Amino acid sequence: RPGGGCPPERPARQPAAAPPPAAPERAPEQAWNQAVNANRDLLGNLSLDIQRADLGDKGVFYRVRAKGLRSADEAKGLCDKLAARKVGCIVVR
Repeated sequence: RPGGGCPPERPARQPAAAPPPAAPERAPEQAWNQAVNANRDLLGNLSLDIQRADLGDKGVFYRVRAKGLRSADEAKGLCDKLAARKVGCIVVR
């Protein structure tokens, strides 16, 4: 460094901005993707079905459903396996 002295100041690092929260409509797809990634052996061959449920004053909820099961017995077996992994699951008709 010519002239000695202190090194030049570096600009302060700015904290990285957190990504914006997902739009409520995207949350079900993100939940499905997380479940599939964590349970690919059970969910990897199934497809996503999202149902929007408007419960009035309680708000709008989205149901994440797996499509591709052949029977209620197969769905029950899948739910049992997911429950053993502490993943919520209910069989609907």
